[in-house]
Amino acid sequence: YSNAYAGKHGYSGPASSDQDQEHAKSMLQHLLSVSTVIRDNRFVDTSIFLIQEKSKSEKTFTISWMNKPNWLSLQSLNHFLGRRCKYKNCKMTKYKHNTSHPDALVFNTKNQLPSSSLSVFKLRPGTQVWIFFQMEPPSRITTNWFRQESFRYAFNWSWSYRLDSDIFRPIGTFIRNTGFSNISYSAIFQKKTKMAAWIVSHCETQSLREKFVSSLIREGVQVDIFGRCSNTGQREKADYIINRISHEYKFYLAFENSFCEDYVTEKFFTYFNLDVILIVRGGLNYSNFFDKSTFIDTSDFGSVKQLAIFLKELGGNENAYTRYLLNKERFTLGFNQWDTMQYSSCALCAKLNNVNTFPNIYRNIEAFVSNDTCTTPNDYY
Repeated sequence: YSNAYAGKHGYSGPASSDQDQEHAKSMLQHLLSVSTVIRDNRFVDTSIFLIQEKSKSEKTFTISWMNKPNWLSLQSLNHFLGRRCKYKNCKMTKYKHNTSHPDALVFNTKNQLPSSSLSVFKLRPGTQVWIFFQMEPPSRITTNWFRQESFRYAFNWSWSYRLDSDIFRPIGTFIRNTGFSNISYSAIFQKKTKMAAWIVSHCETQSLREKFVSSLIREGVQVDIFGRCSNTGQREKADYIINRISHEYKFYLAFENSFCEDYVTEKFFTYFNLDVILIVRGGLNYSNFFDKSTFIDTSDFGSVKQLAIFLKELGGNENAYTRYLLNKERFTLGFNQWDTMQYSSCALCAKLNNVNTFPNIYRNIEAFVSNDTCTTPNDYY
Protein backbone atom coordinates (compact mmCIF):
# COMPACT_ATOMS: atom_id res chain seq x y z
CA TYR A 1 0.00 0.00 0.00
CA SER A 2 2.56 1.99 1.31
CA ASN A 3 -0.57 1.04 2.83
CA ALA A 4 -2.27 2.12 5.97
CA TYR A 5 -5.22 2.63 3.63
CA ALA A 6 -5.06 -0.63 1.71
CA GLY A 7 -8.59 -0.26 0.39
CA LYS A 8 -7.87 3.26 -0.82
CA HIS A 9 -4.48 2.73 -2.43
CA GLY A 10 -4.78 -0.89 -3.44
CA TYR A 11 -3.32 -3.91 -1.62
CA SER A 12 -1.72 -6.44 -3.94
CA GLY A 13 -1.62 -9.34 -1.50
CA PRO A 14 1.10 -10.87 0.68
CA ALA A 15 4.65 -11.02 -0.61
CA SER A 16 6.78 -14.15 -0.57
CA SER A 17 9.12 -14.84 2.33
CA ASP A 18 12.22 -13.93 0.27
CA GLN A 19 10.58 -10.68 -0.83
CA ASP A 20 9.71 -9.87 2.78
CA GLN A 21 13.32 -10.39 3.85
CA GLU A 22 14.65 -8.21 1.05
CA HIS A 23 12.07 -5.51 1.80
CA ALA A 24 13.08 -5.46 5.48
CA LYS A 25 16.77 -5.13 4.61
CA SER A 26 16.14 -2.35 2.08
CA MET A 27 13.93 -0.50 4.57
CA LEU A 28 16.65 -0.74 7.21
CA GLN A 29 19.26 0.68 4.85
CA HIS A 30 16.91 3.38 3.58
CA LEU A 31 15.79 4.59 6.98
CA LEU A 32 19.38 4.84 8.21
CA SER A 33 20.30 7.17 5.36
CA VAL A 34 17.13 9.25 5.00
CA SER A 35 16.60 12.64 6.60
CA THR A 36 13.02 13.46 5.81
CA VAL A 37 12.27 17.02 4.78
CA ILE A 38 9.58 18.42 7.06
CA ARG A 39 7.19 20.07 4.66
CA ASP A 40 4.86 21.57 7.23
CA ASN A 41 5.64 23.19 10.56
CA ARG A 42 2.24 22.95 12.19
CA PHE A 43 3.49 20.27 14.59
CA VAL A 44 7.16 21.33 14.82
CA ASP A 45 8.37 24.78 15.95
CA THR A 46 4.79 25.83 15.45
CA SER A 47 3.80 29.39 14.69
CA ILE A 48 0.19 28.55 13.86
CA PHE A 49 -1.22 30.64 16.70
CA LEU A 50 0.32 33.94 15.62
CA ILE A 51 -1.78 36.51 13.76
CA GLN A 52 0.08 39.66 12.86
CA GLU A 53 -2.73 42.19 12.39
CA LYS A 54 -2.90 44.84 15.10
CA SER A 55 -6.21 45.45 16.80
CA LYS A 56 -7.42 49.00 17.34
CA SER A 57 -10.51 47.89 19.22
CA GLU A 58 -10.92 48.62 22.92
CA LYS A 59 -13.90 46.29 23.00
CA THR A 60 -14.06 43.19 25.19
CA PHE A 61 -15.16 40.14 23.21
CA THR A 62 -17.29 37.55 25.01
CA ILE A 63 -16.96 33.94 23.84
CA SER A 64 -19.69 31.69 25.29
CA TRP A 65 -19.73 27.90 25.31
CA MET A 66 -23.09 26.38 24.53
CA ASN A 67 -22.06 22.90 25.80
CA LYS A 68 -18.62 23.16 27.37
CA PRO A 69 -16.46 20.02 27.72
CA ASN A 70 -16.31 18.87 31.35
CA TRP A 71 -12.51 18.99 31.41
CA LEU A 72 -12.30 22.62 30.36
CA SER A 73 -11.66 25.16 33.11
CA LEU A 74 -12.87 28.57 31.93
CA GLN A 75 -11.27 30.22 34.95
CA SER A 76 -7.81 28.93 33.96
CA LEU A 77 -8.40 29.75 30.32
CA ASN A 78 -9.49 33.30 31.08
CA HIS A 79 -6.41 33.77 33.25
CA PHE A 80 -4.28 32.85 30.22
CA LEU A 81 -6.33 34.92 27.77
CA GLY A 82 -5.94 38.02 29.90
CA ARG A 83 -2.20 37.72 30.42
CA ARG A 84 -0.45 35.72 27.72
CA CYS A 85 -2.27 36.30 24.42
CA LYS A 86 -1.35 39.02 21.96
CA TYR A 87 -4.96 40.19 22.15
CA LYS A 88 -6.01 40.34 25.78
CA ASN A 89 -9.58 41.55 25.30
CA CYS A 90 -11.45 38.21 25.20
CA LYS A 91 -13.34 36.42 27.96
CA MET A 92 -14.94 32.97 27.94
CA THR A 93 -18.21 32.14 29.68
CA LYS A 94 -20.92 29.52 29.77
CA TYR A 95 -23.90 30.53 27.66
CA LYS A 96 -26.91 31.72 29.65
CA HIS A 97 -30.22 31.70 27.88
CA ASN A 98 -31.80 35.10 27.26
CA THR A 99 -29.41 37.07 29.46
CA SER A 100 -26.67 38.14 27.05
CA HIS A 101 -25.62 38.32 23.42
CA PRO A 102 -22.01 37.11 23.25
CA ASP A 103 -19.80 37.98 20.33
CA ALA A 104 -19.13 34.31 19.64
CA LEU A 105 -20.83 31.02 20.49
CA VAL A 106 -18.88 27.75 20.66
CA PHE A 107 -20.67 24.42 20.15
CA ASN A 108 -18.86 21.22 21.18
CA THR A 109 -19.72 18.39 18.76
CA LYS A 110 -19.18 15.66 21.37
CA ASN A 111 -21.71 16.90 23.95
CA GLN A 112 -25.47 17.13 23.70
CA LEU A 113 -26.99 20.59 23.46
CA PRO A 114 -29.25 21.96 26.21
CA SER A 115 -32.98 21.84 25.51
CA SER A 116 -33.15 25.59 25.05
CA SER A 117 -30.45 25.64 22.37
CA LEU A 118 -32.71 26.26 19.37
CA SER A 119 -33.73 29.61 20.85
CA VAL A 120 -30.25 30.94 20.02
CA PHE A 121 -31.34 31.19 16.38
CA LYS A 122 -33.96 33.80 17.32
CA LEU A 123 -31.56 35.66 19.60
CA ARG A 124 -28.59 35.62 17.25
CA PRO A 125 -27.32 39.11 16.33
CA GLY A 126 -26.13 39.50 12.76
CA THR A 127 -22.52 39.97 13.87
CA GLN A 128 -22.37 36.92 16.18
CA VAL A 129 -19.79 34.30 15.15
CA TRP A 130 -20.64 30.62 15.58
CA ILE A 131 -17.84 28.08 16.03
CA PHE A 132 -17.96 24.29 16.27
CA PHE A 133 -15.33 22.59 18.42
CA GLN A 134 -14.28 19.05 17.50
CA MET A 135 -11.51 17.12 19.26
CA GLU A 136 -12.91 13.60 18.91
CA PRO A 137 -12.79 11.68 15.61
CA PRO A 138 -16.15 11.10 13.89
CA SER A 139 -16.05 7.43 14.87
CA ARG A 140 -16.26 8.46 18.55
CA ILE A 141 -18.91 11.19 18.28
CA THR A 142 -22.32 9.86 19.35
CA THR A 143 -24.32 13.12 19.23
CA ASN A 144 -26.48 14.01 16.23
CA TRP A 145 -27.50 17.62 16.82
CA PHE A 146 -25.11 19.04 14.21
CA ARG A 147 -26.70 16.85 11.54
CA GLN A 148 -30.02 18.68 11.89
CA GLU A 149 -31.22 20.80 9.00
CA SER A 150 -31.51 23.85 11.25
CA PHE A 151 -27.73 23.98 11.70
CA ARG A 152 -26.96 24.22 7.99
CA TYR A 153 -25.40 27.54 6.99
CA ALA A 154 -25.16 28.37 10.71
CA PHE A 155 -21.45 28.05 11.50
CA ASN A 156 -18.60 30.35 10.59
CA TRP A 157 -15.46 28.72 11.95
CA SER A 158 -14.16 25.28 12.90
CA TRP A 159 -11.93 24.69 15.93
CA SER A 160 -10.41 21.24 15.67
CA TYR A 161 -7.44 18.86 15.41
CA ARG A 162 -8.01 18.91 11.66
CA LEU A 163 -5.28 20.64 9.69
CA ASP A 164 -7.85 22.47 7.55
CA SER A 165 -9.64 23.96 10.57
CA ASP A 166 -10.11 27.70 10.91
CA ILE A 167 -8.61 27.43 14.40
CA PHE A 168 -6.17 24.51 14.55
CA ARG A 169 -5.72 22.85 17.92
CA PRO A 170 -3.32 19.89 17.82
CA ILE A 171 -2.95 17.55 20.78
CA GLY A 172 0.77 18.33 20.97
CA THR A 173 3.70 19.90 19.16
CA PHE A 174 7.47 19.50 19.07
CA ILE A 175 10.34 21.95 19.10
CA ARG A 176 13.72 21.37 17.50
CA ASN A 177 16.80 21.00 19.70
CA THR A 178 20.09 22.42 18.49
CA GLY A 179 22.49 20.40 20.66
CA PHE A 180 23.04 16.76 21.53
CA SER A 181 23.59 15.17 24.93
CA ASN A 182 26.30 12.77 26.00
CA ILE A 183 23.86 9.91 26.52
CA SER A 184 25.28 6.44 25.92
CA TYR A 185 22.64 4.90 23.67
CA SER A 186 24.74 1.77 23.44
CA ALA A 187 24.29 1.26 27.21
CA ILE A 188 20.55 1.88 26.84
CA PHE A 189 20.33 -0.71 24.05
CA GLN A 190 22.25 -3.32 26.02
CA LYS A 191 19.83 -3.09 28.95
CA LYS A 192 16.73 -3.71 26.86
CA THR A 193 15.45 -7.25 27.09
CA LYS A 194 11.95 -7.05 25.56
CA MET A 195 10.54 -6.16 22.15
CA ALA A 196 7.32 -4.14 22.14
CA ALA A 197 4.92 -2.66 24.69
CA TRP A 198 1.38 -1.40 24.24
CA ILE A 199 -0.83 0.41 26.76
CA VAL A 200 -4.47 0.13 25.71
CA SER A 201 -7.84 0.54 27.35
CA HIS A 202 -10.20 0.61 24.34
CA CYS A 203 -10.27 -3.02 23.28
CA GLU A 204 -12.43 -2.86 20.13
CA THR A 205 -11.73 0.07 17.85
CA GLN A 206 -12.63 1.57 14.49
CA SER A 207 -8.97 1.33 13.45
CA LEU A 208 -8.95 -2.43 14.16
CA ARG A 209 -5.58 -1.97 15.85
CA GLU A 210 -6.30 -5.02 18.01
CA LYS A 211 -6.35 -7.19 14.85
CA PHE A 212 -3.08 -5.64 13.68
CA VAL A 213 -1.41 -6.41 17.02
CA SER A 214 -2.72 -9.99 16.98
CA SER A 215 -1.20 -10.46 13.53
CA LEU A 216 2.08 -8.93 14.68
CA ILE A 217 2.24 -11.38 17.58
CA ARG A 218 1.50 -14.30 15.23
CA GLU A 219 4.45 -13.19 13.11
CA GLY A 220 6.76 -13.64 16.09
CA VAL A 221 6.98 -10.15 17.60
CA GLN A 222 6.69 -10.17 21.38
CA VAL A 223 4.11 -7.57 22.43
CA ASP A 224 3.40 -7.05 26.13
CA ILE A 225 0.00 -5.43 26.64
CA PHE A 226 -0.79 -3.20 29.62
CA GLY A 227 -4.03 -1.58 30.73
CA ARG A 228 -7.67 -2.63 30.65
CA CYS A 229 -7.20 -4.73 27.51
CA SER A 230 -4.35 -6.81 28.98
CA ASN A 231 -4.81 -10.37 30.16
CA THR A 232 -5.22 -9.17 33.74
CA GLY A 233 -7.31 -6.11 32.87
CA GLN A 234 -5.32 -4.18 35.46
CA ARG A 235 -4.24 -0.58 34.99
CA GLU A 236 -0.75 0.19 36.21
CA LYS A 237 0.30 3.53 37.68
CA ALA A 238 1.31 5.76 34.78
CA ASP A 239 4.77 6.76 36.06
CA TYR A 240 5.70 3.17 36.88
CA ILE A 241 4.67 1.69 33.55
CA ILE A 242 6.17 4.53 31.46
CA ASN A 243 9.50 4.19 33.27
CA ARG A 244 9.43 0.42 32.77
CA ILE A 245 8.71 0.74 29.06
CA SER A 246 11.54 3.24 28.60
CA HIS A 247 14.07 0.96 30.31
CA GLU A 248 13.03 -2.55 29.23
CA TYR A 249 11.42 -2.30 25.78
CA LYS A 250 12.76 -1.55 22.32
CA PHE A 251 9.49 -0.46 20.71
CA TYR A 252 6.20 1.15 21.72
CA LEU A 253 2.99 0.77 19.68
CA ALA A 254 1.50 4.27 19.27
CA PHE A 255 -1.63 3.01 17.48
CA GLU A 256 -4.65 5.30 17.21
CA ASN A 257 -8.15 4.03 17.98
CA SER A 258 -9.53 5.62 14.81
CA PHE A 259 -8.29 5.89 11.24
CA CYS A 260 -9.50 9.42 10.62
CA GLU A 261 -8.05 12.34 8.69
CA ASP A 262 -5.28 14.18 10.61
CA TYR A 263 -6.18 12.39 13.87
CA VAL A 264 -3.10 11.95 16.05
CA THR A 265 -3.29 11.91 19.84
CA GLU A 266 -1.10 12.07 22.92
CA LYS A 267 0.08 8.50 22.20
CA PHE A 268 2.59 9.94 19.76
CA PHE A 269 3.65 13.03 21.70
CA THR A 270 3.77 11.50 25.21
CA TYR A 271 5.98 8.53 24.35
CA PHE A 272 8.18 10.09 21.67
CA ASN A 273 10.98 11.16 24.02
CA LEU A 274 11.17 7.86 25.89
CA ASP A 275 14.14 5.62 25.11
CA VAL A 276 12.06 3.54 22.74
CA ILE A 277 11.26 3.67 19.04
CA LEU A 278 7.62 4.45 18.34
CA ILE A 279 5.70 2.39 15.81
CA VAL A 280 2.85 4.59 14.55
CA ARG A 281 -0.42 3.71 12.86
CA GLY A 282 -3.20 6.18 12.22
CA GLY A 283 -4.96 8.56 9.86
CA LEU A 284 -2.31 11.28 9.81
CA ASN A 285 0.34 11.17 7.09
CA TYR A 286 3.13 11.23 9.67
CA SER A 287 5.95 11.56 7.17
CA ASN A 288 4.58 14.88 5.91
CA PHE A 289 5.03 16.48 9.32
CA PHE A 290 7.70 14.63 11.28
CA ASP A 291 11.22 13.42 10.59
CA LYS A 292 10.86 9.87 9.34
CA SER A 293 14.21 8.82 10.76
CA THR A 294 12.75 9.08 14.29
CA PHE A 295 9.86 6.58 14.17
CA ILE A 296 8.48 3.58 12.24
CA ASP A 297 5.25 3.94 10.27
CA THR A 298 3.27 0.77 9.60
CA SER A 299 2.11 2.26 6.28
CA ASP A 300 5.64 1.82 4.90
CA PHE A 301 5.17 -1.96 4.88
CA GLY A 302 3.14 -4.09 2.50
CA SER A 303 2.13 -6.58 5.18
CA VAL A 304 2.36 -7.25 8.90
CA LYS A 305 4.89 -9.94 8.08
CA GLN A 306 7.20 -7.41 6.41
CA LEU A 307 6.94 -5.15 9.44
CA ALA A 308 7.64 -8.06 11.81
CA ILE A 309 10.78 -9.08 9.91
CA PHE A 310 12.00 -5.49 9.91
CA LEU A 311 11.40 -5.07 13.66
CA LYS A 312 13.27 -8.25 14.49
CA GLU A 313 16.23 -7.18 12.34
CA LEU A 314 16.24 -3.66 13.74
CA GLY A 315 15.85 -4.89 17.32
CA GLY A 316 19.00 -6.98 16.95
CA ASN A 317 21.11 -4.30 15.27
CA GLU A 318 22.60 -1.96 17.87
CA ASN A 319 23.95 0.58 15.39
CA ALA A 320 20.69 0.86 13.45
CA TYR A 321 18.53 0.92 16.59
CA THR A 322 20.53 3.57 18.43
CA ARG A 323 20.56 5.79 15.33
CA TYR A 324 16.80 6.23 15.81
CA LEU A 325 17.30 7.27 19.44
CA LEU A 326 20.02 9.73 18.46
CA ASN A 327 17.83 11.21 15.71
CA LYS A 328 15.00 11.69 18.20
CA GLU A 329 17.22 13.96 20.29
CA ARG A 330 16.65 16.68 17.72
CA PHE A 331 13.05 17.05 18.92
CA THR A 332 11.32 17.46 22.24
CA LEU A 333 7.75 18.14 23.34
CA GLY A 334 6.83 21.77 22.85
CA PHE A 335 3.12 22.24 23.63
CA ASN A 336 1.06 19.68 25.55
CA GLN A 337 -2.73 19.35 25.35
CA TRP A 338 -3.46 22.19 27.74
CA ASP A 339 -0.91 24.46 26.06
CA THR A 340 -2.54 23.98 22.67
CA MET A 341 -5.97 24.68 24.17
CA GLN A 342 -4.69 27.96 25.58
CA TYR A 343 -2.85 29.14 22.50
CA SER A 344 -5.62 28.12 20.12
CA SER A 345 -7.95 30.20 22.31
CA CYS A 346 -5.56 33.10 21.67
CA ALA A 347 -5.93 32.43 17.94
CA LEU A 348 -9.71 32.55 18.29
CA CYS A 349 -9.48 35.87 20.12
CA ALA A 350 -7.19 37.25 17.43
CA LYS A 351 -9.66 36.23 14.72
CA LEU A 352 -12.51 37.96 16.57
CA ASN A 353 -10.42 41.12 16.72
CA ASN A 354 -9.99 40.88 12.95
CA VAL A 355 -13.31 39.26 12.13
CA ASN A 356 -13.76 40.89 8.73
CA THR A 357 -10.49 39.32 7.56
CA PHE A 358 -11.84 35.77 8.09
CA PRO A 359 -15.33 35.53 6.56
CA ASN A 360 -16.67 32.00 6.27
CA ILE A 361 -19.89 29.98 6.37
CA TYR A 362 -20.13 26.19 6.59
CA ARG A 363 -23.01 24.99 4.48
CA ASN A 364 -23.04 21.68 6.32
CA ILE A 365 -20.73 20.89 9.22
CA GLU A 366 -21.72 17.21 9.11
CA ALA A 367 -19.88 17.02 5.77
CA PHE A 368 -16.77 18.59 7.33
CA VAL A 369 -16.88 16.27 10.34
CA SER A 370 -17.96 12.99 8.80
CA ASN A 371 -17.89 12.78 5.00
CA ASP A 372 -15.00 10.52 3.91
CA THR A 373 -12.89 11.61 6.87
CA CYS A 374 -12.46 8.09 8.29
CA THR A 375 -11.34 4.90 6.56
CA THR A 376 -11.74 1.30 7.70
CA PRO A 377 -8.26 -0.23 7.29
CA ASN A 378 -7.49 -3.69 5.96
CA ASP A 379 -3.74 -3.67 6.56
CA TYR A 380 -3.75 -6.17 9.42
CA TYR A 381 -2.85 -9.30 7.42
